[in-house]
Amino acid sequence: MLSAMELLSDVAAISRFGKPGRLDIDRLREEAEKRTGLKDWGQVPIFLEAQEKLVSAINDNARLSNFGYRLAKKNIRDWLANYLRCVSRGLQPNKHPKTNSGLGNPLFLIGWARTGSTLLHRLLAQVEAFRSPAFWELAYAHAEGTEYVRRNSAEKDLKLIKLLAPDALKIHPIDVDAADECHYLMEPLFLSPQYCLFFNIPDYWSWLMGLSEDDISVPFRLYREMLGPFCGDQEDKNWLSKTLIHLFFCPVLGNVFPTSNVVWLRRNPSDAIPSFCSLLYSYRRIYSKEVDPLEIGTFVREVYQRADSYVARAFETIPPSRMMVVEFEDLVADPVATVNAICKRFGYSLSEGDRSRISFELDQATKNHRAFKHNYNLSDYGLSPMDLGTRMKLPNNFGSPSSTNSFVADNKLRAEHASR
Repeated sequence: MLSAMELLSDVAAISRFGKPGRLDIDRLREEAEKRTGLKDWGQVPIFLEAQEKLVSAINDNARLSNFGYRLAKKNIRDWLANYLRCVSRGLQPNKHPKTNSGLGNPLFLIGWARTGSTLLHRLLAQVEAFRSPAFWELAYAHAEGTEYVRRNSAEKDLKLIKLLAPDALKIHPIDVDAADECHYLMEPLFLSPQYCLFFNIPDYWSWLMGLSEDDISVPFRLYREMLGPFCGDQEDKNWLSKTLIHLFFCPVLGNVFPTSNVVWLRRNPSDAIPSFCSLLYSYRRIYSKEVDPLEIGTFVREVYQRADSYVARAFETIPPSRMMVVEFEDLVADPVATVNAICKRFGYSLSEGDRSRISFELDQATKNHRAFKHNYNLSDYGLSPMDLGTRMKLPNNFGSPSSTNSFVADNKLRAEHASR
């Protein structure tokens, strides 16, 4: 276990030098080469371009604090080192994967942030039919060292976040041994909206939004190749994945994972968006003392407005039989029934042991939820309900919420939730 003094020592070590400078991508690459002993940056130009775009945007847009500059420098150097390791291991964004072994019929939980996806993910992770790695496995998937060393490093990261942004882990819980978001696997690729959660980088965001579907399929295909070591030859397992970042990759999801099933989570944007804005404010304060809530509101509104078109493309490439809608109100009214409905619809086995673990996990989640009151308001971020409209619409050919493509909780349960 890490003591508070050890964590404070790490903070001091990161921030002990002068004022923030400019990040130098060439210098950072050299340091990554020296750390790993590797020099091959691969044959995929868009990854190198993405590295340069991100670093440039952080320099020009992010208004880093002294500590934020040092932490960003450390993180980018680590991501570059991990990218070199990926190349050295022969990982390539193959258009035609060699095997589907271990992935089974992957289940992706997609949708806007703050829609109950973390709760649903953790409950589904209790089902033996799924493979959903823990935070420490994902955050240090590409790093060297034993399991003990990598888990200890992940635990250290969480304690540091708790020290620097105590509300962040209450708003969005992360536990070192619990299933977590697989966007950590993609950090070394520098090609994802995830960096915009921690930095105000409109230049990088604009570049990212200008990429074609062919462009964004490259990192997603490489992400698929990264799953091999997690899955091995476990033919009875199905990959379980959840992250907001999958929204960005929705247009290519069906092509990269042709046997995937998708659960689409929805919630009233007037509730989901200010909650997400509040989380981003906590994250960005780690790196900058000049965090503008209005900038966050503008950014989140644009992301939400773009999300409709991303999801629409997923519906074009994934058969309706492989998709299901879950409304936030139904999920919180009866989480266990939601899990049962998902497994039944897609044919995933569910044992009594699974049900027992799900019940225990739900009890723990309920206790943690009651212990923290998350306060947020649209107006704090310069937004109003008129800016957001309604929750994402179902495609015309998908069916109504009462169809077999959707899960609707018992009306009595919904009424009980509405009265809370």
